[in-house]
Amino acid sequence: MGCKNGLELTSQRKDILFIERAIDLVKSSENEDDKTGLIAIVLPKGDLDEREKNYVRDHILENTKVLAVIALHEFSFIPFTSQKTSLLILKKMPVDEIPEDYDIYMAVSERPGKNKSGNLIYIKDDNGNIVLDEYQRPKLNTDLFDISQEFISKQPNIGYWVKRSELVDRLNAEFYHPKFIAIRDKVTKGDSIKLGELLHPDNGISNGIDISSISYDGKRHYSEDGLPYIRVGDVKENEIDLVGAEKIDPDDYDTSRFPELNLGDILITRKGTTGRAAVVSDDREKGSVISYEIILLKLKEQITLNEQEYQIDPFYVAAFINSFYGKQLILQKQTGGISQGINHPDLCEIEIPLIDQVTMDTLANKYKASNMQLKNSKREILEVPFDLVNQIG
Repeated sequence: MGCKNGLELTSQRKDILFIERAIDLVKSSENEDDKTGLIAIVLPKGDLDEREKNYVRDHILENTKVLAVIALHEFSFIPFTSQKTSLLILKKMPVDEIPEDYDIYMAVSERPGKNKSGNLIYIKDDNGNIVLDEYQRPKLNTDLFDISQEFISKQPNIGYWVKRSELVDRLNAEFYHPKFIAIRDKVTKGDSIKLGELLHPDNGISNGIDISSISYDGKRHYSEDGLPYIRVGDVKENEIDLVGAEKIDPDDYDTSRFPELNLGDILITRKGTTGRAAVVSDDREKGSVISYEIILLKLKEQITLNEQEYQIDPFYVAAFINSFYGKQLILQKQTGGISQGINHPDLCEIEIPLIDQVTMDTLANKYKASNMQLKNSKREILEVPFDLVNQIG
């Protein structure tokens, strides 16, 4: 894997070199049922889902039969790392002997047998005593034993089967979990449209700018007064919170490089707490600038689908993104290991349900009204202490 997208690489990550070397060194087997050619390897989740790692997945699929992909819990390797990882079980076979289609066992571990501090968690009986296994060892509270037995017996319960032909551009087990398939089926049972098709053709989607990339010394410089600089923590569900936002002096930065905000634009967090959405709804928010971890969406005012015209209210779209279904669809498409997030192409693939216009408008107006109530209540919270001081004199 010394080439990526046809270009020769001058360096390569250790994990990618390791999987390439493992495939090179293991003995190939023409018999699907024997144990020759088996590889078990733990890889960072990003190797299985990040777009720039497509060539890694292609190499795996072209040179091995993928028997299993098990998504490990983020606590699995704490306290050493919190990086999301997956266990792959592969079988090296002659390329022309690898079946065109076959079943892949996938599972997502939800009980790692550890807490977030890395301390082991054991199963306890009703009296609080630690349960012992058949070898008189403390029994860990993990589902990995059950997952391994499912894989061996080929009888999934926690896990599930995914056809090789059903793989898209990912190999991570989370993406193919049946719960996400069920949610997408619900969302698309009536009229629906991909978010990307709702975007304005000119600059419909963009990121903000990390001010360190345009400062004179490569550092972030804030000021007491100036333009609000909206970061991930400032975008909440249906709220752009400028009270705690940092400010930048427009004389210190070329603000023309930031994307322009307009009323009705939607801001979505790209990383951190991924997928929180809020609409730009007043002049102060419009006069702000956004960081690189914020995605800016500019929507068309109306679209036509199946000969039916729909007026698109940004508050309706934001409400869906912040809903349980919207959050789950974004969670499905998150990529990366340590710092997970969503990229533009995957965000554009999110399906937005289009119900009848009256109901869409009613929900949008309700969401807009709650946004205004929140703004007014926060304004009063800030004003009352000042009023009190003025009354006292």
